[in-house]
Amino acid sequence: MEGVSRISRPAEGTPNHHFQSHGIPSIILAWVAGMCFIGLSFTGIGQSLPDSTPEMARRLASIHSRKNPERNSYLSLERAGIYQKRLDATTDPQSRITALWDLASEQLNAAQNETALENFLEVEKLAQIHKPDFYHKNKLLLWHHQALCHLRIGELDNCLNHHSPDSCIFPLAGGGIHKLTRGAEGAVAVLTKILQENPSDVGNRWLLNVAYMAL
Repeated sequence: MEGVSRISRPAEGTPNHHFQSHGIPSIILAWVAGMCFIGLSFTGIGQSLPDSTPEMARRLASIHSRKNPERNSYLSLERAGIYQKRLDATTDPQSRITALWDLASEQLNAAQNETALENFLEVEKLAQIHKPDFYHKNKLLLWHHQALCHLRIGELDNCLNHHSPDSCIFPLAGGGIHKLTRGAEGAVAVLTKILQENPSDVGNRWLLNVAYMAL
């Protein structure tokens, strides 16, 4: 329902430029290693595994133990912790805008949707005061991220916490219609504002259709 899987960065002074995605996501490595150990545990009597199987499990476990959030963009929860420390150490208002944007992006990727929304709103407030040119250049992208926060809040409220056989099946109908509407309603408000500024934005128009479909 979110529309995009990873979060875009603003155009000016691109935050987070030193964080790159390298290697296999650690959650996949952990799962594969776990499956290997489970396979070892359930090997029948008289059966043996090739030497390469336990070695692969050990190697994957070793890779997982050396995970580095600063080199793996999928470790969003850990990365959010890093950005929170950087924000706490930042007092300059203009620098806090960049730090807050980075923090909110990782929080959104880590499903900390409500906290991310609060921080994106704070970015908007600070940018309007301290970096108006930056705000004017990036406000549509900022609003898009706010809309994603609202959509994901609606997703957790309904598709996860109040799941039904109809959840997330398009077109939404029956039990797929949201009972808790704060997320979809918030998304409608923000996405409508985006399309008033840029009516040709088909991506956000599609998200607006999804939000209305949920109501």
